[in-house]
Amino acid sequence: SRAKVRAWFKRQDAGQNRQAGREMLDRELGRLGLTVADELPALLEDFRMPDADALHLALGAGELTLAQVTGAIQRRSRPEPRVREQAGTAVAAAPAERVEGIGDLMSSFARCCNPVPPEPITGYVTVGRGVTVHRSNCGNLARLAARAPERLLQVGWGGAAGARFPVEIAVHAMDRQGLVRDVSQLLADERVSIERMQTRTDAAEGTADISVRISVSGLEELSRLLARIGALPSVVSARRRV
Repeated sequence: SRAKVRAWFKRQDAGQNRQAGREMLDRELGRLGLTVADELPALLEDFRMPDADALHLALGAGELTLAQVTGAIQRRSRPEPRVREQAGTAVAAAPAERVEGIGDLMSSFARCCNPVPPEPITGYVTVGRGVTVHRSNCGNLARLAARAPERLLQVGWGGAAGARFPVEIAVHAMDRQGLVRDVSQLLADERVSIERMQTRTDAAEGTADISVRISVSGLEELSRLLARIGALPSVVSARRRV
């Protein structure tokens, strides 16, 4: 009786919860600059879900949280402290290095995509600048690879404790006094250093667009920062710029 009633209500809510869960997942991955197609197979395996509908239903019903989702994505970036085989060469997961597979070559992160663990990454050997590390699905990397595929280099995330990675955040808000101060103060409270901040206002629309370059430890921290910024008064959206 009571169990049957609860089961009936659960069935009635299933469609609504499934749709809500799908929208939640799409929105969160979109804010982080990730795609559902790239992340879904691993998430289904992590949470032992048979298909995407089950994952969406669990999110919509509150049985699974977005924090758990971003945590699962982040955990995949933590390599085991052992020697791994990449690009045909054994490389050590040295804790002082951010990226494995580069050796002694000079390297830098591509500003066009600013990769963050645990996103798949690929190195591209540039003349005079060593190896530039891109997100593997970066559009600029695809164009470079089409011209010179022999310059691609397989790399992976290292196990650097306390490593920070640059990322751009785009904030869209209704303009108001103290908006920039509130964003800056929130980041200061989170002990996040601001490398660059630019603001553009539209007087006719009464809106403000803030571009902030910061460094984060990974997607978990980025997700938390975006959620906190998005909750500030008059902020319409806060997302990663890719």
